[in-house]
Amino acid sequence: MGEADGWVFTADKGGVLRPSNFRVKVWLPAVRAAELAPLRPHDLRHTAVALWIAAGANPKEVSVRAGHTSVAFTLDRYGHLFPGHDEELRDRLDAMHAQGLQAVPGGSVVELPGGPARPVAAPARPTAKQATRKARRKTGPGLG
Repeated sequence: MGEADGWVFTADKGGVLRPSNFRVKVWLPAVRAAELAPLRPHDLRHTAVALWIAAGANPKEVSVRAGHTSVAFTLDRYGHLFPGHDEELRDRLDAMHAQGLQAVPGGSVVELPGGPARPVAAPARPTAKQATRKARRKTGPGLG
């Protein structure tokens, strides 16, 4: 096993592997043999990001993993790979809406102009303390 501070990739004789040597001696012959020309090493980064997105990673996860400075950069560069995510979001919101309609006891449904219905909670009953305060406001302190 090599030293902990040793090079991961080395030149033929074990020294530093310079990018230009790697490109000429290793990368280009491998790309040609695989018939992938003109594939660049940086193209592998784009492939990795595309695979993360296809695996369901959200923009924040992709941004962190790729080392981007912001999620905005990630979305500017790779936003076109997230088209199905909007449909998934709509499906989750529809499910929440349906649950809300079932979960609001005594509630009603309000039709919004040009939009779907949404649940509205029934008015809450005032507590005894709130009812007393309200009565005092109407009659004044000590009069009711």
